[in-house]
Amino acid sequence: ASFHFFQNYPNPFNATTNIEFSLSLPSQVQIEIYDISGQNIETLLNRQFPAGTFRYQWHAENLAGGVYLIHLRVMSILDNSIWYRKTRKVLLLK
Repeated sequence: ASFHFFQNYPNPFNATTNIEFSLSLPSQVQIEIYDISGQNIETLLNRQFPAGTFRYQWHAENLAGGVYLIHLRVMSILDNSIWYRKTRKVLLLK
């Protein structure tokens, strides 16, 4: 199985950025946003996806400018065991 979490684009961004990931197997995908202190700000996605490449647009108009962390977690549909996890740092400009 192979999974990939691409760097968001644009980065730095103002209000909206694209988050892209690929899955070689059907999976449960969770994407969460954290501030730089590690506080969970928002859960963007938490659902099943088939194998393939997907793009999600994050709208961050209501957040203050600064550094945020996008955390991707890919889990087995059968037992929720974690197959892959990755965190990317992003910069929101205001």
